[in-house]
Amino acid sequence: MGDYRRRDLDPEQAIEERYTIQGLRFVEQPPKSSRQRNSTHRYSFENREVATKRGKELVEITTTQKIGMVAKIDVSRRRIDIKKHGAAADVHPSGVFVNDRVPPGAMPEALLSFAQGTVSD
Repeated sequence: MGDYRRRDLDPEQAIEERYTIQGLRFVEQPPKSSRQRNSTHRYSFENREVATKRGKELVEITTTQKIGMVAKIDVSRRRIDIKKHGAAADVHPSGVFVNDRVPPGAMPEALLSFAQGTVSD
């Protein structure tokens, strides 16, 4: 599924989508470490299945603005820490989706590798 297709989902569909995180509520801004440039914001989220992990990029659902990266997620406690991009430091989205888009440069190589493996079998 294309990552930006998720922004066009109606609220009912978005709730069922595992790669979206809905009902985000800002909790706090943990203290920065001495090496950390951008801030990290902690959010709570709705009780549902979520499919993401540390390091994944998050995009705001309605505007498709890149918000930041997953710094930490605790699904059992329904908490997520988002390391914010500079331009999104003051943005507190109510919903995000995981930007799992494959860079275009990697696609031809992956297809070629797949085709070569299929032909040689």
